Amino acid sequence: MFSEEELNELGLNDDTMRWWLVVAIDCRTRMILGMTLTANPKVSSAMKCLNMVVSDKSAYADAVGALVSWPGTNIPETLGVDNGTSLKAARFSTTCADLGITKLQTIAGSPSMRGCIERVFWTLSTTLMPRLYGRTFNNAQARAGNPSKERACLSAEDIAEILVRYVVDIYHNTPHMGLNGRTPLEQWEADQQDGNFPLKAAPTSRRKRLAFGLPLERIVQQDGIRVMNVRYHSEKLACWFLKHANTKVELRWLDENIGSIEVKMDGVWQEIPAVSSIFQDVDASSWAAARRALRSKDPKRKEWEEGVIGRALETSRP
Repeated sequence: MFSEEELNELGLNDDTMRWWLVVAIDCRTRMILGMTLTANPKVSSAMKCLNMVVSDKSAYADAVGALVSWPGTNIPETLGVDNGTSLKAARFSTTCADLGITKLQTIAGSPSMRGCIERVFWTLSTTLMPRLYGRTFNNAQARAGNPSKERACLSAEDIAEILVRYVVDIYHNTPHMGLNGRTPLEQWEADQQDGNFPLKAAPTSRRKRLAFGLPLERIVQQDGIRVMNVRYHSEKLACWFLKHANTKVELRWLDENIGSIEVKMDGVWQEIPAVSSIFQDVDASSWAAARRALRSKDPKRKEWEEGVIGRALETSRP
């Protein structure tokens, strides 16, 4: 799906490298609610993990053939984070505020303030990682003469699949001392049934777009706005153009659904749909793969009929 330049940027060019794991846990039930594997722990990885917390995770469990479901699609009230630069970034803090989440920055050098998640990493390092080739251990003394680099043979996709399967089928179903012998999944389901800990509802697609959408700027033209060669237009945007022709505007574009964007007009965010309804519920990576496939057949062509695009999108979707 990716070009050579994109593969290099994502760290998927067959070189061995160290990957990072960003994880979010519900301290009440010990359920893992978000997990992002990244080659570079920057703000986008923290944003993706938070997005996963408030999104339906059933597709991840289904993709790896998990035996049980992966519940938890709610907005947390308080989010405790460590002192990583990505978690202190203004964009991440603003997203938390947009979702009504109180972000609690823990004290550097005090892992006890993050005891629940630190325990998860310890569990992973002692139960899962020893089963994998290429592990680097916690320090040079523990690694001793183990040729970690020479034994590295797992792809990022392999690790992601292993982590999801482990969390959903093993970690969530293992009795926990902190839960008086209940498993995280049992505690989660019991709390939901008893109604003792009501959760804030998951965000609407529009609220997610405003909170997690990539901030961009575009000039409004007569035919609307284009992002990734998808044209967005509406009656509201047309009326605004008559008063402010060829003016630059702020917008929010969410890669997981490019069917609509948010445009700030006269200080108010407005939802502007794609001109073609074929892009509803289409993610950016599928559209990028479809565009590459279309260009390979006709490199000079810039526009295609809707039916042709539809067939290309069906082929490119995972």
